[in-house]
Amino acid sequence: MKQSLLKLTIFSVLCLFSTLNIHSQVGTSYYIKDVISVNARLFNIGKSDITAEAKIFTNKSFINAELDLLFRFAQSEFHQLGIGFGINLGLDYENSQYLIPVVLEVYPFKNFQRASFLLELAAGMETEVDDYFIRGLAGIRYTLGKPKRKSLD
Repeated sequence: MKQSLLKLTIFSVLCLFSTLNIHSQVGTSYYIKDVISVNARLFNIGKSDITAEAKIFTNKSFINAELDLLFRFAQSEFHQLGIGFGINLGLDYENSQYLIPVVLEVYPFKNFQRASFLLELAAGMETEVDDYFIRGLAGIRYTLGKPKRKSLD
């Protein structure tokens, strides 16, 4: 079971990074609970977009990898709001977790919108033990490339 989860994680991350040549808006994040992530905008649907994010949790004695797919539907010059679906693959144990993350990204600096603050609240369920939980994360993100947000002007 661990081998198949590891192969799925590696395959998913490679698929995520294969899209980076097409879309230039890539970001890297650090969350307060020793979580690092890389995100990439995959494509647009009208004024909204679909974003993929790969997270690595390094705050425990084992390493977790999480893959999220987010639909960012409320965007302005100063914030983005998104909801999605994710799976957290515990690489050193058998339990996987399914998540529904809600992410608020706030751009506090009008002249430097590559930097942002992140707030995430995720409802989740562990697959093997039917345990439900709510997880909160806060962090910062730096986006490479020119941010594409609508202006209020």
